[in-house]
Amino acid sequence: MKDANRDKAVAGRCAWLALLAAAAVWGGGARVTLAAAPGTESAEGGLEEIVVTALRRETNLSNTPISLSALSATEMERDRVVTMEDVARMVPSLVFMPQSASETYLSIRGTSTIDDSTGTDQGVNMFVDDVVRTGIADLQPDLYDMERVEVLKGPQGTLFGRNSLGGTLSLYTKNPGFKTEGSAEASFGQNNLIEAKGMFNTPLIDNILAARLVVSAHSNGGYVNDTVTHTDIGKLSRFSTRAKVLYTPNDDVKVVGGFDYLTSRGDAPVWAQTNFSPALEPTFVSGPTQTSQADPGKRNQNIWGLNVRADWTQPVGTWTSISGYRHVNVLDRTLETGDPLDVLTLQTQEQDRQFSEELRLASPVEQRLSWVAGVYYLNSDKARPIDGVLNILDCGAVCHGPGGGLPGVADYIASQDTRTISYAGFIDGNFAITDTLKIDLGGRYTYEKKSGFANLNHSNHFFGPAIEGDFSHSWKAFTPKLTLTYKPVDTLLTYATVSKGFQSGGFNTQGGDQTSLTLPFDSEYVWNYEVGVKFDGMNHRVQANASVFTDRYSNLQVIQNVTSPQGFFTATTNAGAAKVDGLETDIQVAPTNWMLLGLRYDYLKSKLTSYSVDNGDGTFTTYNGNEVPFIAKNRVTGSVDLHTELSGGSRIGIGGDYSYRSPYYITPGNSVDTPDYVTRLTAWRGLVNMHASWKSADERHEVALFAQNLTNIHYGLLPADLSVFVQTGPEHFNVPPNYLYNMRPGPYQSIGITFREKF
Repeated sequence: MKDANRDKAVAGRCAWLALLAAAAVWGGGARVTLAAAPGTESAEGGLEEIVVTALRRETNLSNTPISLSALSATEMERDRVVTMEDVARMVPSLVFMPQSASETYLSIRGTSTIDDSTGTDQGVNMFVDDVVRTGIADLQPDLYDMERVEVLKGPQGTLFGRNSLGGTLSLYTKNPGFKTEGSAEASFGQNNLIEAKGMFNTPLIDNILAARLVVSAHSNGGYVNDTVTHTDIGKLSRFSTRAKVLYTPNDDVKVVGGFDYLTSRGDAPVWAQTNFSPALEPTFVSGPTQTSQADPGKRNQNIWGLNVRADWTQPVGTWTSISGYRHVNVLDRTLETGDPLDVLTLQTQEQDRQFSEELRLASPVEQRLSWVAGVYYLNSDKARPIDGVLNILDCGAVCHGPGGGLPGVADYIASQDTRTISYAGFIDGNFAITDTLKIDLGGRYTYEKKSGFANLNHSNHFFGPAIEGDFSHSWKAFTPKLTLTYKPVDTLLTYATVSKGFQSGGFNTQGGDQTSLTLPFDSEYVWNYEVGVKFDGMNHRVQANASVFTDRYSNLQVIQNVTSPQGFFTATTNAGAAKVDGLETDIQVAPTNWMLLGLRYDYLKSKLTSYSVDNGDGTFTTYNGNEVPFIAKNRVTGSVDLHTELSGGSRIGIGGDYSYRSPYYITPGNSVDTPDYVTRLTAWRGLVNMHASWKSADERHEVALFAQNLTNIHYGLLPADLSVFVQTGPEHFNVPPNYLYNMRPGPYQSIGITFREKF
C-alpha cells in the first residue's frame, strides 16, 4: 500500500511537470509580443516600480535607504502568496514560526524571544494598515486583496518604536477607489482544499465616498494519519472578511476606515520526532506524515479589529491620525507529545484587547529640509489562561523537583494578565546637503509600564505549592538613527546607517517560583551599523539591492534553565551579548519582455559574545562563541517567470521558485543541547514551488495552476524537547541520550487549480 501511494504521488508530480512542459512548448510556439505583462512590468517593458512607506511617507523602493524586501500585489497573486509562511519563503531573512493558533513567533536577522507569557514581548513587530499587532495570537492574517507586504530589516526604533529590534513587517490592504469593480475566485487542490474568495468595490458618492468589501473562505481535509483512530487530522476551516470605506470631502482630506474579522476552526496534528521506542508506549509512532496522538486537539480563533486613518493636508504639511483596536479570543488544545496516552495536554486561551493611536505631521517633500514628527500611545491588555494535564507514566523520569510525587495525573494551571501602557514621541528629519548628498537624523523616546497579576498551581508535583503575585515596573529608551545617502546618478543610491532598537523589558508570568514571577527583566538593545546600495537602471530592467551590516546586541533576553528551592524550570532573563554580521541581496532582472528572473540571498554569521548561565550550585555554563539560535547561515530563493501573448490576445505564463535554507540551532547550547538529526530537520533542502496560468485578452478570465512544496520536503519550525514525559528512568539516563521532539511542521505539499473572474 505504501508503494502504491508513493507511486501515485510520483505519478501526480510527473503529470504536473508534463503539464508545465506542455504549457512552455505551447508558449514557445506562440507569437511573442513586446507588450509588458499586465501589472508585472512598467509600460516601457521594465520591472514594476514598487512604492513603499517605510519612511512614513511614500517613496520608490529603489530610493528608500533601508534594507527592505517588498512583495507587490502582482507578485503575491502570481506566486500564490496567501499565508505568512509563503511570505517567509520569499524573504530570506524572515523566519515565521506558527506554534499554534494562539502562539506565533517572528524572527528577522535572528531576533527572537520564544516565550508565550503575557509579560514578554517579541523583537519583531507586525503592522497591518499601520496598526501594530502586539499579541502572539494575532500574527496569522489572511493575505487576500493585499496591496503589498514590506519587510524592513534591522532595528526600526525611530519610526516604528518598541519591539522593532530585528525589523518590522508592514502589510497594507487595498483601499477603496471610485470605480465599480469586483473579482471572484475558487481554488481546488490536494487534501480536499477548497477556497472561495471575492472582492467588490463601488463608489457610493462620486469622488467623495467609496466602499470595498472582501471575503475569503478556506477549508482543507487532514494530511496527517492518526494510527490510533485511523483518521486524517490537520483539518482547517477558516473565514475572514474585511470592509473599508474611503471618504474624501475635498482634495485636502482623506479618511479610510476599516473593519476586519477572522474565525477559524481546526485540529492540531503533532509531528513527534524520536530516536527510540518508548517502553511505556509500544504503539507510539513518529514522523511528519503520521501520529499516534489519538485526540485530534483543537484550534479555534475569533479575531476582529477596527482602524481609522485620517490625512489632512495643510501648507505646513500633512497631519495623519491612525487609530486601531484589536480584539483577540483564541483557544488551543494540543497533545504536545503526540503519543497514544496523551502524556502532556495543554489547553491555552489568548484574550487580548488593544488600542493604539498615532498622530504625526509630515512636512512637504518639495523642500531642502523635510521631516516627520509625532506622538504614539498604546494600551494593551493580554490574558492567557493555561490548563495543562500531565499523565505521568514514570515519575523516575519526570519528577526531578523537590515536590516529588507519584505516577498519575498532575494539573498545571496558570492564570496571567498583563497590561502595557506605552507613550512615545519621535522626530525624523532629512536635509539635502547637495543635490546628491543627504543626511537623515531622527530619534524616538519611549516610556512604558507593565503591570498585572499571575498565579500558578503545579499540583505540588514539580515546583512545590501554588504561587501568585502582583507585578509592576516601567522602562524607558531613546532610539536614535543617522543615515547618510549619496546618489551620484539617478539609477544608483548608496547609504550608510547607524541606528538603535530596543525590545521592552517584562515579567515571567509563568515563572516557577515567587521571585521569578514578580522580578522584572531588562530591555534588550541593539546597535546596527549598515551600508547598502540600490540600483534601478537599464530602463527599469535591472533592480539590485545589497546591504552589509553588523548588529551588536546587549542585555539579551533568553529563556534559561533556572534552579531554585522550588525546583527546576525555565524563565526569560538577561543573559549577555551577541553579534550578528550579514549580507543581504535582492536582484530582479527582466532581460526580455517575456522573462523575469529573481534572486534573493542572505548570509548571516552570528556569535554569542557573552553568555553564562547560573546552574544554581555556584557553577556557571558558558556559551561564548556559540551561534545565536534561529539564525540560518545561508538562505537563497531563485525565481523565474515566463509569459507571452497568444494570437488572440490572451496570455499564458509559467514559472516557479527554488529555496534553500541552512539548518539553525534552537538553543544557545547548539549541538550540546540538540541532537544533529533534529537540527538538520530545520533546513530547506530544495523547496520548489511552481505556477502556470492562462489569462484572457480582456484580463477578465484566468485559470491558474499552482504547486507549492512540489518536492514534498518536510521541515520543522520550532523543535521542542519533550522526551522526559514519555521515558522511564533508565531511558532518561541512557547514553547516548534518547530524544522526543515536537517539531511544528512547515507547510505540506499543495497542488491545485484556481479559477478567477474579474468584472
